[in-house]
Amino acid sequence: MQFQKDPLLYRRLFAEVFLYLRQHPQVQRWQAVVLYPNPAVEVAEPEAFGELLTLSQVQVIYLNDLGEVSELSPGLGILRLLVEPSEAVPEAAKAIIKRVQQSSQPAADIAKIVELVETIVVYTFPHRSYQEIAAMLGLTTIQETRVYREGREEEALSLVSRQLTRKLGELPEALQSQVNQLSLEALEALAEALFDFTEASDLEQWLSQSQQEG
Repeated sequence: MQFQKDPLLYRRLFAEVFLYLRQHPQVQRWQAVVLYPNPAVEVAEPEAFGELLTLSQVQVIYLNDLGEVSELSPGLGILRLLVEPSEAVPEAAKAIIKRVQQSSQPAADIAKIVELVETIVVYTFPHRSYQEIAAMLGLTTIQETRVYREGREEEALSLVSRQLTRKLGELPEALQSQVNQLSLEALEALAEALFDFTEASDLEQWLSQSQQEG
């Protein structure tokens, strides 16, 4: 997947493909797929790679040519979602999620697809809260997804780090590193405990005790 112009892309691609085939002589069938948001990003070098790019084993796909999200399979719809105008993303994402949830796929596969759609929407609207994202997509179970948990961990870590800095001053790198590795539950516990801290040694003691209990 290539979203910026890269004059060496095909040189790397074919070099890696043929090196792999040389190192694995048992491989008889192979395929390379290159995804661009639109043709303007491609640097094709027709004199060097024109014939190679016509091979049936090589597919070049422009996402903006895939058609409307509603006309595509969920898999292709997710790819098309990457190049949708931001104002069209919420409805398109909701349509994909609805189709997947109504399908006969295993529940685990449905959850993975919904999570991927959520991830794309989160990156499309980085300043929206996770509650807003859930409302945007018509979801009531976003709290159970990896995207939501990671978002809450990031928010909790940012809040706790600010509180610790105000209370204790700039933390030594080693201490901050330990705080960065705490789980969401531990960060929430630390947010309550830190009000009783007066110096960095209090934080060290709390982290040590927390590690022993964990």
